[in-house]
Amino acid sequence: MDRQNILKGFLIIFSFVSFFMLFYISAFAKDDTIEGSIVCVNNDRFGKVNTITKYSSCSGVLVVLGNNSRIYALSGSDEQVREIEQSPQKIKKLKGQINGNERAWIFNISTLTPINEQTAKHEIMGDLYCLVPDDDNENIKAIISNESCDTKKPHAHVVSTKDGEVYTIHGDQSAISALEKKSSRTELVLEGNLKKNGSELIID
Repeated sequence: MDRQNILKGFLIIFSFVSFFMLFYISAFAKDDTIEGSIVCVNNDRFGKVNTITKYSSCSGVLVVLGNNSRIYALSGSDEQVREIEQSPQKIKKLKGQINGNERAWIFNISTLTPINEQTAKHEIMGDLYCLVPDDDNENIKAIISNESCDTKKPHAHVVSTKDGEVYTIHGDQSAISALEKKSSRTELVLEGNLKKNGSELIID
């Protein structure tokens, strides 16, 4: 066997070993872990956004208030989210993948559902709320005002519609910053893609 064939054989073996190692690393990559509280963000019967930590069911969206005072929109399969919704007080630690940016964190608890699985463009009109931790970091305050909030400490956002729907808002940092600079907070029209679970709006 000449040197050229030996070299080809070595390259084939090296490529196979490299592929196997990359597959192994990606398949068994360590998940991120968040410790904190599960908070339900929904509309009450008067159309005002509530944030509650003790509930039997949540008609709005679930977010995680981390012990680090960050707020993460919870993303995952319907079954996983429902399981968390049914026992929020028992869940203090979650494993998954952190995505997004410091002005729109997403915590994906499903490794089976792609984070970018989206439907067609939608236009949603509603009131924009800022979500910030309370002073004790035990719950979240939903604040609506007519002042821009781009200079305030990074926080999360939801939009609440007259139909009683609540959507978490995501997007790249420039899109979120542009949204925060808007002076109007009521009857705001937002355009973007909805995640397939129907509760996450990704703005352009």
